[in-house]
Amino acid sequence: MTIQGPSTGNLTLANQVITNTTGTITTPAIFSNSIDTSNWGFAIPSSQVQGITNGFDSSYSILGPANANNTAKFASVPSTATPISSTTAANPTADNYDFFFAVSSGSYMPTGTYTGKVIISALGNAAMPPSPLYLQAININNCPVVRTMAVDARDNHTYWVRKITGTGAGGTDLCWMETNLAYAGGGTNTYGDTINGMTLGTGANIASGQACYGDNATMNTNGQGCFWEPTGSNITAGATEPSTSTTGTGQYGYLYNWCAAMGGQASACQTSTATQPDTTINVCPAGWRLPTGPATTGEFTLLNNLINSGSTSSPSGLFNNGLYMYAGTFYNGSFSDQGSGGYYWSSTVSSAANAFRLYFTSSNVAPASANIKGYGRSVRCVNDSITAAEPLPPPVPAPTGSDIQRITLEGTPGNYSCPITRTRVRDARDGSTYWVRRINSTQSGGGDLCWMETNLAYKGGGTNTYGDTMTITAGTSIAGSLNANSTGSSSVCYGNNDSMNTNGQGCFWEPTGSNITVGATNPSTSTTGTGQYGVLYNWCAAMGNQSAACQTGAATQPDTTINVCPSGWRLPTGQATTGEFTLLNNTLNSGSTSSPTGLFTNGLYMYAGAFNYGSFGNQGSYGYYWSSTVSSTTTAFSLYFSSSSVSPAATVNKGAGFSVRCVAP
Repeated sequence: MTIQGPSTGNLTLANQVITNTTGTITTPAIFSNSIDTSNWGFAIPSSQVQGITNGFDSSYSILGPANANNTAKFASVPSTATPISSTTAANPTADNYDFFFAVSSGSYMPTGTYTGKVIISALGNAAMPPSPLYLQAININNCPVVRTMAVDARDNHTYWVRKITGTGAGGTDLCWMETNLAYAGGGTNTYGDTINGMTLGTGANIASGQACYGDNATMNTNGQGCFWEPTGSNITAGATEPSTSTTGTGQYGYLYNWCAAMGGQASACQTSTATQPDTTINVCPAGWRLPTGPATTGEFTLLNNLINSGSTSSPSGLFNNGLYMYAGTFYNGSFSDQGSGGYYWSSTVSSAANAFRLYFTSSNVAPASANIKGYGRSVRCVNDSITAAEPLPPPVPAPTGSDIQRITLEGTPGNYSCPITRTRVRDARDGSTYWVRRINSTQSGGGDLCWMETNLAYKGGGTNTYGDTMTITAGTSIAGSLNANSTGSSSVCYGNNDSMNTNGQGCFWEPTGSNITVGATNPSTSTTGTGQYGVLYNWCAAMGNQSAACQTGAATQPDTTINVCPSGWRLPTGQATTGEFTLLNNTLNSGSTSSPTGLFTNGLYMYAGAFNYGSFGNQGSYGYYWSSTVSSTTTAFSLYFSSSSVSPAATVNKGAGFSVRCVAP
């Protein structure tokens, strides 16, 4: 008799009826790691064992490993399931065990036929999944039964996960995240995550009391998905293990209103009706969701029953088993209860203004209480999917000479991922060539970006093979291209420091000797402003001639997907603290505000100067770079630097001519 186990996932042998008393269990890759000692074993009902209590005799073990290196043996006939305490398999692909059973006559023999029914029940821990283990590749069958670190493929944040039996609706099992979610939107979409690209409002809006204020009475002023990241949230990524703190001082993640937790769905982002949103759409990774919340049948209630003995007065079981933490909450514009209270959203609506949540303090546990949707709460995702999301083929880093329009950070089918080393690529529109590479931790909200490491030199026109956005015009007819260099005092492209220009037109200026490279020629790596420092754009041109960017009457944020960059690329964001120029300066230049050495050494930034008041200036001594972020009616954020000063979130008038470096998320 042979019982075949899976190569991955949990070995489950329940109610197997056998008649031959000898046999093997073949378990590929099962014993390469730890055993769940509470569930492994075999049972012979005591009614079927005739007068035997301490084994057959000294020459036999009830479980005798065929492999001499297996030290686990039963010393007696068990009447209930008896666990193996440990095992060390020399051959993890085929572990053979011989079973010897008593026969009903009261005699025994090492081989033969047992005429009664013998039931074998076994559960073994599967070999650990490959590293890194992505959350999106987990399903209920391969979820580890011991706490294991997994990676969110969207932004590379890491979490603990494990299977907790009996916590799903109807008594099924669930795979639980044992660390609080810390996803800020965006990132890659390799696994078809349901809300990739959803813009979450950030804590930047808190100070001004706008859409993400955390209103106590309503969702927020415009029904927006919002999250808040307290200082010191200690998000971990890559090979770093997540925190196991329960105090709220470790990796307690972000706090979300219910609109954000449920993926920005309209039904979750309003407080007028008690409408149940689609539970498959949420802030969690693909294949994961929020736990359900109703009393008695809700998965938070089942979790509390299983690992906290159903206690309503102490959360010790939640902490000891599930690593729940006092991450606190956000409401009415401030954080509270960190270190003393835990609040976790479920996916279940309670009333027009409320949704169910798990709440606990040191003396109170409420797994099915209702709370106002506008509050900022923690999220723990669960997984009961039968199949994991299928990953796409591994991305291929862009080779030299690739079209820049075919490159994204992580790659897509038929295209390329951003190389981690500096690589020469070409703009399919006009054949100009640029250096590009991946730079870690430079994307707003977390994650990496692919950066152009040469200044943009696109002057409009060219081919439109990839649907590049700059074929648009805004209000004026400029033959599908930008207005060319013009310095006359009455020209529309004068480069006025006080206003955009006389008619809000997109303009560029190309100094003599800009040295644009094309085709197979490597771009310049000069940082002095005498190499390939590109052309200089006013903000109207940099943002794709959008009317919102080409006027100075209102502080309107243009669409960041429309710009002068190649298709799929955009300008970096520019606001202080969270802007991508700030993050770049932090990563490459150690956050210095007095020296640009790190920018030059790593990012190939250059003193390309500017165009203002009808002339070029500061070439060889200053660098100026547009962001995509509006600052005021007449200004936008920018990066500027000299030999003794760096300002990654400076404001400047929209009419000036600055350089552009494009990024790809």
